[in-house]
Amino acid sequence: MAEEEIQKDKFAFVKKYIYELKKVVWPTPKETFRNTGITLVMIFVVGVFVFLLDFGIVWLLSLVMNISKS
Repeated sequence: MAEEEIQKDKFAFVKKYIYELKKVVWPTPKETFRNTGITLVMIFVVGVFVFLLDFGIVWLLSLVMNISKS
């Protein structure tokens, strides 16, 4: 009896899964390409920002370290 209930639960899950999957709106290739481009540009912009921030902090730290050695 327990096995029958498990089988029913499995089939109910699969039915619900298929029903929900039919509601998914997939992006068009054009939208996918545009979103990929935006993502790559943002990765580049954030990377440059982090690089400049790191460079500035290292520069300030080296300036402070050189002043403390004098």
